[in-house]
Amino acid sequence: MKIRTKRFGIVTAVSVAVVIMLIMTIVSAVNLNDRSAMTLTAHGFTPTVIETTADKQIVGTRDGRVICKTYEDETLWEYRLESEGALRDIVADGGELLCVTAETKEFFVLDEEGAFLGKVGLSYEPVAIAADAEHAVIYTKLKTKNQMVVFSRSGNSTDLGSAKKSANDLPEFSNIEMTDSGMVFALGVDATPYRFDTENVSASPEEIFTVTNEELIYMIASGENYLAVTKDGKFVEYDGAGKVLSRVGGGERFVSVSSDGGRIVALSNRNDISYFDGNRVYKVDTGIQVSKIMVAEQGVFLIDKSDNISAYDFSRIVANHTFKILLPVFGALSAAGVVAELIAVLLAFPATRYKTENFFRRLGKALWTYKKTYLYLCIPFGLLAIFGFFPVVWGFILAFTKYVPGVKTEFVFFENFLSVFRNAAFFASAGNMLVFLVTDLIKALIPCFILAEFMFILRMQKLGYVARVLTVLPGILPGVALIYIWTSGIYGSNGLINMFLQSLGFSQFDFNWLGNEETARNALIFYGFPFLGSYILLFSALRGIPDSLIEAAKLDGCNKVRRMFVIDVPLLTPQLKYIFVTTFIASIQDFGRSYLTTGGEYGTMIPALEIYYQINKYFDYGVAAAMSLLLFVLIFIVTLANMRIKTESIY
Repeated sequence: MKIRTKRFGIVTAVSVAVVIMLIMTIVSAVNLNDRSAMTLTAHGFTPTVIETTADKQIVGTRDGRVICKTYEDETLWEYRLESEGALRDIVADGGELLCVTAETKEFFVLDEEGAFLGKVGLSYEPVAIAADAEHAVIYTKLKTKNQMVVFSRSGNSTDLGSAKKSANDLPEFSNIEMTDSGMVFALGVDATPYRFDTENVSASPEEIFTVTNEELIYMIASGENYLAVTKDGKFVEYDGAGKVLSRVGGGERFVSVSSDGGRIVALSNRNDISYFDGNRVYKVDTGIQVSKIMVAEQGVFLIDKSDNISAYDFSRIVANHTFKILLPVFGALSAAGVVAELIAVLLAFPATRYKTENFFRRLGKALWTYKKTYLYLCIPFGLLAIFGFFPVVWGFILAFTKYVPGVKTEFVFFENFLSVFRNAAFFASAGNMLVFLVTDLIKALIPCFILAEFMFILRMQKLGYVARVLTVLPGILPGVALIYIWTSGIYGSNGLINMFLQSLGFSQFDFNWLGNEETARNALIFYGFPFLGSYILLFSALRGIPDSLIEAAKLDGCNKVRRMFVIDVPLLTPQLKYIFVTTFIASIQDFGRSYLTTGGEYGTMIPALEIYYQINKYFDYGVAAAMSLLLFVLIFIVTLANMRIKTESIY
């Protein structure tokens, strides 16, 4: 009785632990991507820029309005420009709102209650504005001309008549900001940081240092050092001489960056935001299609494709990042707890305890008895697991995740598959794959079978030997070399086909057959003519047919054509099925034919090449894995059906 009570106590303890782990897993999942309460809906306007103060949001719109709202979405005031022009940038400083418009090229000032204080026209289109207590600096550009315009400020009041302009041959900048010393810091598009003296506007900007090994898209001054963002998703800290002090992140493709007070937030091409606080990176999947991000003291503001404004405060970004780390941990612990719970239940009841203990006893005895054999088998099976099964299992897992190498692996359920099904280009490529697949199967079976029959007829003659050698010789060429022979030597503008047609008087045939959408796909279909790759397998099988069977067919009055269909084809069925399956798999997986000839253009894109581009061009491993899994299912079904047909034919 005491033993049974103890066992039930163990079951109860394990159950409680499993429930706790499940609750923690659910809590982590629920809190993922939880946003701030500062979420606004743009009613009747399209936001282009956002600035914040301690208790207000200032929204610039595309039609030339400046709207002031509380964080509870209450409109306090609205100012409308006389001439409509999209707001490009707004800076709130010292009780003033410094605003610039794009199309109308205006710089105007409002007070914090929305009263108009004045405006001035600009020669070039404004790109960005920066300000401190003494200066307001506007970076403007027009085609290849770049200029800084500096206005004086006194007592937090901007003197619109004090404009001083630099030369218009400045470098092109990615971003500008005011430093604590009153200088203007700017990052050139060539990844060179510059320092600009507001008191000596006519002087050329000072080059601080040169960056040669990074593709920088954003940089800010942080004390004596500089924080930069690279296009490939890294945050880098430099000292004043350009020496790298730290480098974190990577694996993303950043498309937009914003900062405030030393905090930098970058938007990736997958709508993730990465927040860098100067020490580490915190990542959040926004779950929306973001068109613009802006960083303010209160947090990160996002404008989505539907013109809604949402926000993350920085503490929430850190919390979401933490929950992303904890979710797989709690999930794994929950799964392990469920297994432990099952074992505990089996051991708690007499009816199942004996069978469970007996199973593990026999398993342990077998492992110990044949320990050397199992030890020797560990090496090949271990290598097979690492290099064979692990990539397959990992690819299956990736199909259900949003994966960035070395940065994150986030479970997204069927989101990647939905992206595939919404991708019209994928279905178009699948249509091309079907065309190539059908023609590849025809090319692999019919010409090879016909050639094998002819070779079988000539098998006792010297001519047959010579013919077999000549048909095997093209296979010596490497596949890539053969592709380039067809690309340039046959299908090129000066290739064999055009030269032949021109010799017949068709002078208009002087174009690249692979560079025309009307001919590219058909040209790839005929690649490899006359399609004799697998004939040697069929020829060998034909030579294995007993002579007595062939002689009996002759005595029965069976001619060669009839014999091909009533004797040869049935006896060659295993070889024909093998060629069918291998060609089926190779045709679906063959991306080299399109990649090395057309690059997938001109109507020749196929799913295998689309998968390659998803990985190497768009860095979307999850979608690529989902596409691969769909192709795997197709290949598996066809292969399984073929094996089933083969089994029925044998038995």
